[in-house]
Amino acid sequence: MRPALLALLALGGSVPAAAQAPAPAPVLVVQVRDSADGRALGYARARLVVARRSAAADEAGRVELAAPDAPDTLVVAALGYAAWRRPVAAGQGGTLEARLVAEATLLPDMVVTTMGRREARGGELTVATTTVDRREIEAQAAPAVDQVVAELPGVQQVGGVPAGNQLYIRGLGASRVLLLVDGEPVGGPLLENRDLSRTSTLAVERIEVTKGPGSVAHGSDAIGGVINVVTAAPEGPLTLAGEVRAGSNGRREGNLSLSSGGRVATRLSGGWRQSDRVGGRNEGGSAFERVWDGRGTVRTTVGSTALRADASYERTRQRWPTAGGFNAFVDTWGATALGEATVGALGGTLRARTSGSYFEYRYREARGSSPIAGDLRPRQTERALRGLVAWTRPAGAHLVDAGAEVMVRSVDAPQRIDAGSADDRGVDVFAQDGWQLGALFLNGGGRVSWNSRWGTVATPSVGAAVNLTPTLRLRGALARGYRAPSFKELGWNFSNPQGGYVVVGNADLRPEHSWSYSSGLNWAPGGGWHLSAEAYRNDIRQMIDFRTTGTDSSGLLVFTPDNIRRARTQGLEFELQKTLAGWALGAGYDYLHARNLETGNALDRRAAHNGRLRATWFPAFVTDGTVDLTARYTGRARIAPTTLAGQEQFQGYQEAFLAVDVQVAGRLLPGLRAQAGVDNLFDRRPDNWTAQVERRFYLGMRAEVMP
Repeated sequence: MRPALLALLALGGSVPAAAQAPAPAPVLVVQVRDSADGRALGYARARLVVARRSAAADEAGRVELAAPDAPDTLVVAALGYAAWRRPVAAGQGGTLEARLVAEATLLPDMVVTTMGRREARGGELTVATTTVDRREIEAQAAPAVDQVVAELPGVQQVGGVPAGNQLYIRGLGASRVLLLVDGEPVGGPLLENRDLSRTSTLAVERIEVTKGPGSVAHGSDAIGGVINVVTAAPEGPLTLAGEVRAGSNGRREGNLSLSSGGRVATRLSGGWRQSDRVGGRNEGGSAFERVWDGRGTVRTTVGSTALRADASYERTRQRWPTAGGFNAFVDTWGATALGEATVGALGGTLRARTSGSYFEYRYREARGSSPIAGDLRPRQTERALRGLVAWTRPAGAHLVDAGAEVMVRSVDAPQRIDAGSADDRGVDVFAQDGWQLGALFLNGGGRVSWNSRWGTVATPSVGAAVNLTPTLRLRGALARGYRAPSFKELGWNFSNPQGGYVVVGNADLRPEHSWSYSSGLNWAPGGGWHLSAEAYRNDIRQMIDFRTTGTDSSGLLVFTPDNIRRARTQGLEFELQKTLAGWALGAGYDYLHARNLETGNALDRRAAHNGRLRATWFPAFVTDGTVDLTARYTGRARIAPTTLAGQEQFQGYQEAFLAVDVQVAGRLLPGLRAQAGVDNLFDRRPDNWTAQVERRFYLGMRAEVMP
């Protein structure tokens, strides 16, 4: 045998091909990114025209195709972007980067979608969504979320009870607007209304505001809208940054952050702020507020699995004067934790997330600047544990999301609710499909929510958007929202003998529900112009309000909540933007018609007119310099809160308010940036405003070093 083989090799023969390992077929890898900011475009599609082969990118924008056998054309497309084309040679493998240019009318801002905490571009949305980026947050020098969002058209700020700020989105607010941080509900809403003045802008990358029901995405409490605070991801080299700010009314602020990208990316941030004003109360005297908070995140990849772990902490002290020379004190502290794993599975992307939160609230009264030592007034506490499993898969022209959420919650509120404590459990299942048909995009989805205390509710939604021309896009949506009765509404049990009444919860309460209708357009005729407009309507039924049920054995009036009210909010909203050399200009206006359908009167503190003008100048002679000017107008509003008896109590009017804010900022040295500004430049002080309105000055400095 050996002589025969040697003879074959000597004659130029070779070992048969079957005895050799076949060469691997070349693979063409395409990384798809946004041309403006370099972000990966998940679920884009790549296609070889001649070979008729196509594949969808994963969540990180990476797609693989077998190399073509002959010269071909590679086409990459994503919703909201112009198609990207590139000729490829026969057998060409390796990696290509496709940078897609956003189409002007499709609003490519990143947003967190309503399903499975997946990020998507604005072109997938058929409802009004506004994104406030980090630059605009810094231009407002806003330490808390409420101050940022309150400047948007269609949003109004109202003081809470006993203190704190709440936001109304298109006429609906308080417990009907859901506040999230990285897609998870903040602590504190189970027994008290959310105080948005406590939620910091520390380490925040952007704030997303969805106007209209978000129940299909997030379940309860999203009838009016959703505010999602997105924290910054760690990236780039090791960076240490610090910021200080001081201003009127005892304003003092400081924060530090440490961030590093790489294989194990980490960001740690901590901050402190205080002032002589309390959110939701337009008064000085002994008023005082201090907030300590911290946030941290660690992100890495093990094999093909992306891992993430977050934690946050917040402690607040609020003090303000009350009757008889006393001061009221509210002390809170809360902590949250989040863990997430994302992996490619079942032809798509699978995400598993778990989160937990703890929140403690305590109200006291005393003379002097501190509560009485040993005050035994009970604390109210909340605990929540949530789990999510979500799956996303592209299928031809479809992008499908599906998943389930579970939660377990408990509250302790001695002397406030029946038995002093309560708990519930919930299970939600959801699904959504986005379907691209040329210039037409359709989406539809639904969520079914079950809760151990109030039962089951279903919330569907449908939407459509079409590009009539390359510069004109029309959209419309229909959605159902709901708000579940709170622990206190279901289980209240406390008396006020001095006031002559008792409050008793109603275990038979049903969730409030609404139907929302909206239609709008985006038009970008060129020359840096962009116009968006939308008409909207929200019909709310079974709203929870109080009614009397007689007297108890002591002769005290008994009040109980019930599903007895109806309301409607509707209106028109416009936004116009213009960019030109060295300038960015914007104007927005919202007309709101919000009515209690039982009485026909305007809802409490809902102004019919709300608008904003904004101009930003980027002077070429200042490094990284900006000059921001904002004018905000809120019209006159009727003040008529609902009493315990369920009756409106007319108290006059909240007068119209026009405020002009100015800020200048620029880089003094590499890594050192300064800012100075004034809010309410002309010191307008309209009657009956609950929020702080007097003129306020501030100075700030930010330093950044890369060790």
